[in-house]
Amino acid sequence: MHLFLFDLYISIDNLVPIIKTINPKKTIICNINPIQNYKKNRLVNDIIDKGSIYHDYLPLEFSKLIPFIILKLILFLPCKILGKLNFIWRYVYKSCFFSSEKKIEKLLILNKIKTITFEESAPSMIASIFYKIAKKHNIKVINMSSGLRTIKGRKLSKDKLKYCDYYIAQNKARGEKKNEIKFGQIKYFGSLRYSDIWFKNLKFFYSKKAKKTRKTKIALLKKFSSTERHHVNKLVEILSSNKDYLVKSREKPRDINPLKCAKFNNDEFTTSQLIDWCDVIITARSSSVLVEAAIKNKKIILLEYLNSTLHTSGIYKYRLILKAKKFSEIDYLIKKKQNNDIHEKRKFINKYLIDYFNYQKVKKNYVNFYKINS
Repeated sequence: MHLFLFDLYISIDNLVPIIKTINPKKTIICNINPIQNYKKNRLVNDIIDKGSIYHDYLPLEFSKLIPFIILKLILFLPCKILGKLNFIWRYVYKSCFFSSEKKIEKLLILNKIKTITFEESAPSMIASIFYKIAKKHNIKVINMSSGLRTIKGRKLSKDKLKYCDYYIAQNKARGEKKNEIKFGQIKYFGSLRYSDIWFKNLKFFYSKKAKKTRKTKIALLKKFSSTERHHVNKLVEILSSNKDYLVKSREKPRDINPLKCAKFNNDEFTTSQLIDWCDVIITARSSSVLVEAAIKNKKIILLEYLNSTLHTSGIYKYRLILKAKKFSEIDYLIKKKQNNDIHEKRKFINKYLIDYFNYQKVKKNYVNFYKINS
């Protein structure tokens, strides 16, 4: 069996496509986040229906049962109160562990686990515990890159590689090989998440009929904890007041608050839905989903005047990415004719997605890898 560790929403994005591809019946999902649980998510439900086993949390250690129950009771409080307890959620997310090495070891042995997969943003405390136990039983530990690394300069550190036998990268944008701890540790397999097959899968599960309109449909990507959030929120208001525009926004789905209070959980659309819906996508942040927007031929505008570091992004140099150097340029860029340079677009996609144009090869990479390590 293959064990997959689910943490934040990003785990669904990155790990569910792998589970569905390699065969859900041979997988177990274990939620390692005590304050978020995605069992009711449509995509997760689908792989459970297809045979994947889901554990709501790690096996509980008896001595930690009372604080765990207290935490669960706190989660029943209204969001108005829970939203003021950020210091608690940060501590719980990074430092709380309600299981034990003995309990986890038993879980791995009883289920005949051959591989353990997590994505790289998972708390290192949890990753280190699983890695330590896995080494005793010759279980391979696999770390999955959490994004396409469009932010230039953020090299993969050796710390990210010390708790895994293999690291799966979706591109070579960071020069990961330089920090390999052992030869062959990094596998360049491309992405199942950013593939046409998965885009179709998302449309099936999150299909939402939108009313036809002659207005220009604008999507704004936001990040609640960012320094520019107030300016972006104001921009949403300004653009929404224009009778020629239809505007919707989406929070970055990476929030350590309780799920019912997570900002992105209240959005009308998922990120992929929003990209499908819009004509223009606007953001002040470099993001993996902008590659998806480019694949789907959406006009992309970076709010450079709100984020002076955008020029360091790996996507900045591409002409298909428009840059608003001041507020007054936004309206002009929205109306500007779309850049349809097919060669540049292909170069852009190939930069961040290995073998995007050869899905069968990407699929074979993952299927064979997990089969070999079974």
